Amino acid sequence: MSISTNSPSAMIARDRRLHALNALEQAVGGRDAWPLHEVVTDNLRHLWKNGGRKGDDNAGLQPSAIWIRNGFVWTTAEDAHKPALPRLIQSKGLQLRLYLLMIFDAQCRHEAKHRVRNVRPVSTSNGSFKSWGELVLSAPDHKDERPAAWQIVRRRRERQIREAMLALETKHRLLDIGMTTTGRQRRDFDKPTLLAEDSSPDAQARYTVAEEQRFSVPSEFFTNLWIFALTDTELSCYLALQWARSAVPTAHSGSFYVVSRQREAHLRLRATGNRA
Repeated sequence: MSISTNSPSAMIARDRRLHALNALEQAVGGRDAWPLHEVVTDNLRHLWKNGGRKGDDNAGLQPSAIWIRNGFVWTTAEDAHKPALPRLIQSKGLQLRLYLLMIFDAQCRHEAKHRVRNVRPVSTSNGSFKSWGELVLSAPDHKDERPAAWQIVRRRRERQIREAMLALETKHRLLDIGMTTTGRQRRDFDKPTLLAEDSSPDAQARYTVAEEQRFSVPSEFFTNLWIFALTDTELSCYLALQWARSAVPTAHSGSFYVVSRQREAHLRLRATGNRA
């Protein structure tokens, strides 16, 4: 299968990409009008290099690769449920990116077998760690006639994060959100528990760093902001190919592919693009 880059649909997609990247580039991170993409880059690189605790310049775990369970992209042909990846790309919003970002955060702070604990609030605070709102790159609403104030943009981003968390819990069972302990009970979005990548509506397990039956993506996928630059479809293609690459012996890893039968039966991903 090949994709024509000169077809009308490809040109429309390219225009949308340029518009989206331009919007991301113009987003500001605070009252000082510092570009949000630079703020997020600095925060993600500090997380990778030093573990993310504010003011801590000691070396962190610095993982060269981020490991993801095969069950995130692959399942048996008999499984009634899709893997998490095709379920997530059918959803609008930050769900896929936020979940991958939570895995990155966990592996920069925890070694294998260690219990993973969330340390981040959604909104900016005086706590020891940056908030999720300071690790997520999202663009202002392109429908606005004029740029919104940075406070409004930040509140929108935080709302998007809460909506993504709610969907990860209620639709995909990849997150378990705690409840408030005082007053009227409601979800406390500052207390999410990350669930394993191969969780399904029928079975879930608390997240630990995968040690087997896994594939990897480079840490630069996060620290260089590719996680935000790619569309959901591109992310799913990239992750599927990284999984396929992991199944190929190292000596032959320069050539790997996913056949349509495997894509449909096990990855549950639909074909995109134009057949040549």
